[in-house]
Amino acid sequence: MGVLFRTVLGYTSNVGEGKLLKEKFLPALPWYVVYTRCHHEARVTQQLEAKSFNMLFPRYKTWSIRKDRRKIIELPLFPGYIFVQTEPIHKRFVDIKRTFRVAYIVGKRGSPEPINKEEMDSLLILLIAPGKVKPYPYFKESDKVVVIDGPFKGAIGYVMKVHPRNIRFEFMKQKLTERKSSSGLNM
Repeated sequence: MGVLFRTVLGYTSNVGEGKLLKEKFLPALPWYVVYTRCHHEARVTQQLEAKSFNMLFPRYKTWSIRKDRRKIIELPLFPGYIFVQTEPIHKRFVDIKRTFRVAYIVGKRGSPEPINKEEMDSLLILLIAPGKVKPYPYFKESDKVVVIDGPFKGAIGYVMKVHPRNIRFEFMKQKLTERKSSSGLNM
């Protein structure tokens, strides 16, 4: 069976789209990644929001094609993972771990590790931007790139593959396929 690449129609999250994302989150608090049981990201997000955690469950919109119909669906951008913004206090980590359907908090040797601020800022830029990024024609695979112009300005990632009409861009270990645009990229 071949590899299935879905066309990304847009990005969204549990918070919504656009500028709502920047207004909701506090810049001083660190972000942590929570691994959930398979297909339980939305339920865990709801449970942790009920416990007053700042949550981010990024999704993308794509077409679902069946025999008799087509419809737009939302799928997790990072299947199995959600993002939590919280104080680095043991009690808060215990609250997260005791949430039903949470497998663990990503970290080293059982200790939660915060996400690099640069990577989290790039994710928020990706979710806020209304358009799609397109490659600069002179990039090659594994180049580290920074978007310097356009809706994804400031996002950082790695070029995975460049095609005539698409680019595969790795962002926080997640491979994304985007159509070309006039966004400026810089190495």
